[in-house]
Amino acid sequence: MILLSWTNSLGQNFVWLSSRTHQMKRKTKVKKKIFSVAMLAGLLVALFPTAMAPAQAALSGTPGVYIASGHDLDLHCGSTDPSDSEYSTYCGELNILVHNATTVAVPNVLALGDGSGTCFENSMSNLPDTTVEYLDISADPSVYAAKNFSAYDVIVLSSPYCSSNEFPTSVNTRTADFISYYNAGGGIIQMTNGGGGWSPEWDNDYYLAVGFHAASVEQTDPRTVTADGEAWGLTDEMVNCCATHNSFLNPPSTFTALEYDSTGIPVTIVYQGIAMPADGLGGNELEISMTLDLAPGEPIAGAYTTVSGSWLMADSPWTTTVNSTPQVVCSSVDLGNTNSYGAFTCTFPMPSNLEPGNHTVVLVGTAPDGSELTRTANFTIDASGNLVSWAYNTDLPAADAGLPNTGLTIAIIAGETLLGSALLFGAYMAFGAKGSLRFAAMDERLAVMNRKLNRLYGSNRNNR
Repeated sequence: MILLSWTNSLGQNFVWLSSRTHQMKRKTKVKKKIFSVAMLAGLLVALFPTAMAPAQAALSGTPGVYIASGHDLDLHCGSTDPSDSEYSTYCGELNILVHNATTVAVPNVLALGDGSGTCFENSMSNLPDTTVEYLDISADPSVYAAKNFSAYDVIVLSSPYCSSNEFPTSVNTRTADFISYYNAGGGIIQMTNGGGGWSPEWDNDYYLAVGFHAASVEQTDPRTVTADGEAWGLTDEMVNCCATHNSFLNPPSTFTALEYDSTGIPVTIVYQGIAMPADGLGGNELEISMTLDLAPGEPIAGAYTTVSGSWLMADSPWTTTVNSTPQVVCSSVDLGNTNSYGAFTCTFPMPSNLEPGNHTVVLVGTAPDGSELTRTANFTIDASGNLVSWAYNTDLPAADAGLPNTGLTIAIIAGETLLGSALLFGAYMAFGAKGSLRFAAMDERLAVMNRKLNRLYGSNRNNR
């Protein structure tokens, strides 16, 4: 009799008892073969356990990280050779997002595409310190349907630049599993949907993989990294490396922005550590926002103002008009009707001919049900042409009562309004069954806008 024992690389002890009993008669030779095969398989598993079974992701059991980005990171990274001097710029943001979507140092990544191009697969294989499995979900839908998401630390979904128009519909057959995976601690990354003009499938369905009703519009160059983005390792060089497509209008307050476009609209956003409802993230309803890149005491003439709206009536017109001396300064005539999300955005300079006094900003438009909505805000200009105050639907300060009323109307298809300047602070008020108004601190968005506008137009831009 021979007694063999050994310890494998995992510290596990094994014993193999052998004797001449194998020379004893067996009922059939088949049993001998079965025994031999079983022993061989057991030996291989004992000596090489990691080679015989897929590694399991170390999901935390608490909500993970969901990232939505307006970049087509896969296209640009996938077309860049790792030896290229521009590789770190073109692939840097994708690499950072993947490694911040999990706490695992070398994450096991599932890359979901549909085989329509090589750029997505190439981009994922280019990432350092990752183990990547690429899955063409169109090759055999049953394989995708049976895929165990919990075996992976991060799941990345292709952009339309590397997949077909059928991809969103196919990938969204597992929305409930994506949500469960996130809530168990998984990381999920989605890239651009094409900017709201690619195809109905990408425009309307792509972000529904996690039930996110994301209203997106074409972003505006250049982009600026926020403090949160810098903490992740993003740089302005990375986020401006390549052509980019969509930004996210008024995402829910549970999201954190990693970068903004030049108008202060988020381009990359994160939902992290918060349980995702069973029906998904949802999204905003009937909402518009207006930000004024100006603080009290600064000249109003030429101050850049951004207006935007989301989930309004799709393909509907909107107009921005100054009523003191009626003049259209921004409208759908020039920029087009709202997109499939009922969304639009416009940045324009305040007119230079506004007289001192109390001005009224009226937001008027049509809700998806066809009803007209009107919202009113007020701001005051002093005798020197500087902003005195900015408020929404409130009485002007008594000190301003002697100033003339001149009137400014911004007509926009609207439901909810977010108005702010760098000195406004958070507050909330209801204005009826149609919607509500939120005052919100806009410090970071305005700071980002201010930095970019200074870079583009110089520090005296408000006097131009």
